[in-house]
Amino acid sequence: MEKKHRGSKNKKFVGIVVAVILVLVVAGFLWTQSAGGIEVETELISVGDVSKVIKQTGIVESDSTSLITAKTVMDIKGFDFQEGDVVSAGQVILSTDVTAAQLTVKSMESEAAGLRIQYNRAKDMTVRSKLLYDQGAISRDEYLMVETSERQLASQLSAINYSIASMKETMDTGGITAPISGVITQVFAKVGETVMPGTPILELSDLDRLYISTYLIASDADQIKTESRVLVSDEDTGFHDPDAAVRKIHLKAIDFVSDLGISQKRVKVEVRMSKLDGVRLGSEMDVEITVDSRTNVVVASKKSIFEFDGKHYAYVVEDGKAALREVEPGLKGEDIWEIRSGLSDGETVIVSPGNDIDEGTKIKQ
Repeated sequence: MEKKHRGSKNKKFVGIVVAVILVLVVAGFLWTQSAGGIEVETELISVGDVSKVIKQTGIVESDSTSLITAKTVMDIKGFDFQEGDVVSAGQVILSTDVTAAQLTVKSMESEAAGLRIQYNRAKDMTVRSKLLYDQGAISRDEYLMVETSERQLASQLSAINYSIASMKETMDTGGITAPISGVITQVFAKVGETVMPGTPILELSDLDRLYISTYLIASDADQIKTESRVLVSDEDTGFHDPDAAVRKIHLKAIDFVSDLGISQKRVKVEVRMSKLDGVRLGSEMDVEITVDSRTNVVVASKKSIFEFDGKHYAYVVEDGKAALREVEPGLKGEDIWEIRSGLSDGETVIVSPGNDIDEGTKIKQ
């Protein structure tokens, strides 16, 4: 009997505690309402501009960049210019050892003479093999083998003749000449080195023809067009160009690996800048491409608009209370949205309304 009595007392005590808590909650709510309402952040609806932009980073490149490589085996005697120097097309930018080049040319000419003899023999053999094949004396595979040998020798002879001509040209000018006018932006080889054909020697760029290349995912690239307005900026250097524009959208989407290692199909987009002061070749820039814009329209921050059951709403403050209002958004910017209907210039709305806000809730601003 005593245990049952104690259990009954405990249940009664718990019930009293719950009732007290409920009373305190209700009292707190009523006190909040009577004391001035729930304190919230609000904003004033206004008329302004809204833009939808695509943000990406881009790299500064040059329309005219020439990678100069060694055409033959050469000993680098010395550079007539250094990185950062301005050169004109046709100027000698790299001196080579002419004596060594002359010896190399003689050796290559001897090799070419031997190849020429082999090629002429192979050419005659091909003619005879064709006659034998037509007469059925040899198989097609045997004839094709002879013909392939002739083509290989012809290719080798053409390559060595090109190398001889290139080396003689280098000897005549005393070295390698600049193919374009511009600035030497990078030097790869060193004085005293012996380099093989195809080895990068230096890079020459026209710094008056800079542009920005960026890569957009295909769905974003489909939203822009040539001459779309672009804001180009660099926070580190303070560069700011609000008058840049899209000059070209490439047709083909290519595989592009993001910084996170994710492979995506992206489209290269070229951006023309309106000024080049302070722009460094190869540097990274922030790019904001305007997809669409509206001017002189009713706008609200997107934090003031919320979606429920496929519709958009906002809480308007009317006579000190929250009033639920259905709205129709238009163009959606990053932070600001166009409001086509439901809100008017000068009205006050609640920013980021919480679950404690409902129709008729008293608001303290």
